[in-house]
Amino acid sequence: MTDPEINITGTLLTYPECFAEVREIITSEVFTNNQCKDVFEAIEAVVKENKTPDVILVNEKMKNKDVAFLSECSINIHTSINATETAQILKERSIRSKTLLMLENTKNTLLNGENYEVTIKPLIEQLTTQETRKNDFQDSKKIAKEAFDYFLEIQTGEKKPHLKTGIENLDEKMGGVANGEMVVIGARPSIGKTALALQVAHNMAKENKIGFFSFEMSSRAIMSRIIANTGGLNSFRLGREKLTEQELDKLGKAVSKINENLIICDRSGLEVAEFKNKAHIMKRKHGVKCIFIDYLQLMKSDRYKNNRVNEVADISDSIKSIAKDLDVPVVALSQVSRNKSGDNADTEPPSLARLKDSSAIEQDCDVALMLWRDREADDEIFKNKLDISCKKYRNGGVFNTSLNYELSTQRIK
Repeated sequence: MTDPEINITGTLLTYPECFAEVREIITSEVFTNNQCKDVFEAIEAVVKENKTPDVILVNEKMKNKDVAFLSECSINIHTSINATETAQILKERSIRSKTLLMLENTKNTLLNGENYEVTIKPLIEQLTTQETRKNDFQDSKKIAKEAFDYFLEIQTGEKKPHLKTGIENLDEKMGGVANGEMVVIGARPSIGKTALALQVAHNMAKENKIGFFSFEMSSRAIMSRIIANTGGLNSFRLGREKLTEQELDKLGKAVSKINENLIICDRSGLEVAEFKNKAHIMKRKHGVKCIFIDYLQLMKSDRYKNNRVNEVADISDSIKSIAKDLDVPVVALSQVSRNKSGDNADTEPPSLARLKDSSAIEQDCDVALMLWRDREADDEIFKNKLDISCKKYRNGGVFNTSLNYELSTQRIK
């Protein structure tokens, strides 16, 4: 059986018109045979000069000129049709080889007594960035057929294009959140963004597996809020004061209603690579239908430790890519900067420009919901009103709406 490296080298020499498609799949790094790697790089150099590769031109570009080897490669060819298939084989073989080497190096490092955290983090980064992309190009007829099938599945109820939030006002305006979308909820501290995220996640979890990354609150604190919400209990009193018999009865009933659909990760300071890895596990192991992040500025990026703007941009881009790769909505909470007067409170919706640390958040997100409320209001009706302004809706129209925010129980409706 002909070695695939020899095969593809000979194919490219005989059918140079295949090079563009092959180069979309592999680079010279996939070659283990140094002579084949030399030939591939020489072919690429000739193509960059807008010339058609042949044995003479390629031999001139090679580091170690070898006409005999080029002739041998040219003999061992099949047809141009096999070029992309062979390239895919080489790519998968290279990924497999690199992965095994990384695992072996990690094992040896751990056996030598190196710190677990220091050793595992680079491995996760490398594994999650291995190139496993599909072909970047798809023809319109194929896409149209897939879209048609998708629309039919929606009509028959086999697919649900949107996941309902369970909050009537929002579902009327948005129809829910769509697969593959990045939804940002922005607000100043203590306005209600975590309460809104938990309310929506809790509503969704009645019928779906939902992932929730909490970088600020512990899983117990998260569950305390959900129990208070479910049972109509005072969230401040719960866990701090002695409850009445009636409250204890409500507590027991609330706990019995909690199902296992909400998957919580409360690991603080997750780096981008770790987040991606855990999100993939959530999808693969638990089949989550939506992922929440509270909040994105508390994530980290090893790539841009010394540049906060670039760091947050990398985090935002990673969140967007996870939404697309896993085909689930990702709801990311975001801090916003103070208003022009420097006050912590807002009497009008914050602008998108105030999303903290990077304008990339505004650019990456598909939907941006900005929250505000009058916390100083004397009238209880206004104090408990949570105002929402949709400042960006890529696939719909922007809107304003108000929700009732019951502060004691953390209920929003």
